[in-house]
Amino acid sequence: MERCLFLHHYFAAFIFSVLISALVLDRVQQQTGPKWVFQAIVAVLIVVAMGLFVFFAPLTYGLPLTANELAMRQWFPAWDYARITPRPIAAA
Repeated sequence: MERCLFLHHYFAAFIFSVLISALVLDRVQQQTGPKWVFQAIVAVLIVVAMGLFVFFAPLTYGLPLTANELAMRQWFPAWDYARITPRPIAAA
């Protein structure tokens, strides 16, 4: 029997990553000069986080993906998507 991974298994690590992110942002704020530089850094981080969420949401929520879309989301060879069945490309 294979092990099954559930999203809630990662919540403990998520809490610590949020805490460490807050510490890192506090340190960056202390070391940056003008306030607008820090605000620009935070804005870029928020946009990147939102973009990555939208990009990987189909995997998290089980939305249909084509084989090409699935391959785009496999950034590392260790990410095993072999059990995910891509939807066929609709004929136009």
